[in-house]
Amino acid sequence: MGTLTKQLARACDLTVIACSDFRHSIDAALLTRLQTVFGPHVTYDLISVPGACHRLVRQSPVHREIMLADLDMLVDLHQPETIVIVQHEECGRYQDVLTSVDRIQEQRILSDDIQVSEQILRQRFPNLTVLGFIARMDGQHLYDLDKVWNGGAVGNPEPPATTRVRSGH
Repeated sequence: MGTLTKQLARACDLTVIACSDFRHSIDAALLTRLQTVFGPHVTYDLISVPGACHRLVRQSPVHREIMLADLDMLVDLHQPETIVIVQHEECGRYQDVLTSVDRIQEQRILSDDIQVSEQILRQRFPNLTVLGFIARMDGQHLYDLDKVWNGGAVGNPEPPATTRVRSGH
């Protein structure tokens, strides 16, 4: 890191990759859910792209590398301890994949993509914790986050032991 970059660097707790869908009311609803999981003073950078991890898993290697380059910059600049991926139900970017599937199949597809994304990110950032969540939608609003556990099981989030919110916030 250059001298100027070091002076500008500020640590945050998380880097969040989330869908750009307007229904998230991203600044309020997602922040509220992240605070529930990681604590009331959690700080984060946000990468908001259609389909969240769709770009890492289902698009061209060029798209993947662009996203990873953005992550490289944020991780270097703000030194988060955790990368969080947030997919959501009824995602328009997944329209081609989710057409005519039931809720269980949708959860499996999203969970599988989150797990592949977690593998890609753990390989790129071996010193960071990577966690995936599926946002449950209630019509036009995000109302809950379900943790995607190893093996694809989906359930209520609990703060992982390896994730801690930095003190002093």
